[in-house]
Amino acid sequence: MGATDRETVNRAVDNVDAELLDDPDQKGEDYFGDRYILNSVIWALYHVVPGDLMVHVLQVGRIGIDRPHERAP
Repeated sequence: MGATDRETVNRAVDNVDAELLDDPDQKGEDYFGDRYILNSVIWALYHVVPGDLMVHVLQVGRIGIDRPHERAP
């Protein structure tokens, strides 16, 4: 992975972090009781702890590789 790719991935991760700051239980799509969120570069599978809305990221992957769900772009 080249430097440009790393920068792109880092920006994508930062975007997911920012997106999940508020109401993470309402973001993304349900995935067997957990949730996943997509952007143009990566997907993230995460669990939201009820009550305090703490997010635990379970898995991250690149779009087109190891998708968490067959409906993912």
